[in-house]
Amino acid sequence: MKLSKQMWLVVAIILVGTAAAGLILKTDQPAMEADGHSEHAAEVAGKDEHADHEGEHTAGADTAMAPEHGENGHDHEKDYLPTLQKIQKEDANEHEHAAMVTENVKGPHGGKLFKDGDYAVEVTIFEQDQPPQFRLYTYLNGKILAAKESAIQLKVSRLGREAQNLKLSPENDYLTSKAIVEEPHSFKVAIDANHAGKVYEFGYEQVEARVKLTVEQLKHNAIEVLTAAPANIQTNLRLIGEIQLNADNAVQVLPRVGGVVNSVAANVGDTVKKGQTLAIIASPTLVENRGDLAAARQRLSLAKTTLVREETLWREKISAEQDYLAAKNDVQLAEIELARQQQKLVSMDVAASGNGYALKSPINGVVTRKQMVSGQVIELSQILFEVADLNTVWAEISIPTKDLGVVKVGQSVTVGATAFAQTEAGKITYIAPL
Repeated sequence: MKLSKQMWLVVAIILVGTAAAGLILKTDQPAMEADGHSEHAAEVAGKDEHADHEGEHTAGADTAMAPEHGENGHDHEKDYLPTLQKIQKEDANEHEHAAMVTENVKGPHGGKLFKDGDYAVEVTIFEQDQPPQFRLYTYLNGKILAAKESAIQLKVSRLGREAQNLKLSPENDYLTSKAIVEEPHSFKVAIDANHAGKVYEFGYEQVEARVKLTVEQLKHNAIEVLTAAPANIQTNLRLIGEIQLNADNAVQVLPRVGGVVNSVAANVGDTVKKGQTLAIIASPTLVENRGDLAAARQRLSLAKTTLVREETLWREKISAEQDYLAAKNDVQLAEIELARQQQKLVSMDVAASGNGYALKSPINGVVTRKQMVSGQVIELSQILFEVADLNTVWAEISIPTKDLGVVKVGQSVTVGATAFAQTEAGKITYIAPL
């Protein structure tokens, strides 16, 4: 009986233990799951805290980079470089395409920091106690490199200018260009770096003192934007001058022979055509010349008659051949004399008959001068009329000696009247040597 009771006791203990174990298992599983979430939450919170910690370091780095450039900048490298390494170790899925650090990221010297893999370049413009110059610092795995280990070229492009290529040379722990960075510092910069046989390319744009207007603003304010280009700067001289007749298109009319003015057909200001009669002049010389012409004609007629008679007699063997040849020679002499008298009248541009001759205009133009009246006795050397073509005139201008160097043949000139509002354009055709 005692054995049986002990057995039942053992069985009861086992059953109680089994039930307790079941209860424990049911109670512990949620606790374990809760513990698992707590650990994950703690891990996430830890990551956020780490991110916040990194943000603090980044902000600290930005603050540390604010001081002026110089050797003191190296005091912050130890604080900055671990932060740079932490930035590089962020989630690869989020930054796998970020080949370049944006220009908002500053380097230990306060410049713009650009990164490609383990290699980084910091761009600064140094201008303390000197004209502004580019200074570039290079880094590998967050540590500063010796300047001579990199070969860097910069291409600086400004609006409306030709791009400037700068080759940097090592100096101390940075690379620099001796070229001055002109104000304003508004340009695009392309960086071409070579380190350990590998080429790195970076770039950024910096805007300063630049005004942007929309198309509507340009149109509303009537602003036209043009491309600047080289041009010759014009110098305008205001000088005093006088309008003169174009001597190449002005003709003085003189008499062909002396005589007396019978009548005048044109006055100053009249517009005349070429060949139009200006005056009629009676000349004794002309009457004499016309008489000589008539006499020459009569002599020629008589000589021809004599030649016919002498030729007949010679053919009939009545007169000698010598008489025939003499008559033939007289005819030839009479013809020469007649031609001479005719030529004299032709040279005078007068008709072969009449007691006077017409003085005619040689060109189309305006009568600008008349120096004759009816009944006046005239001589060969007198200027009776002047006829000018006023379609073109000359402006004779006096130029001070100090301005002779800027005046050249072919330059454009605007001639304006002082008494009324009228201007005409022309070109310089002649500069007097005195």
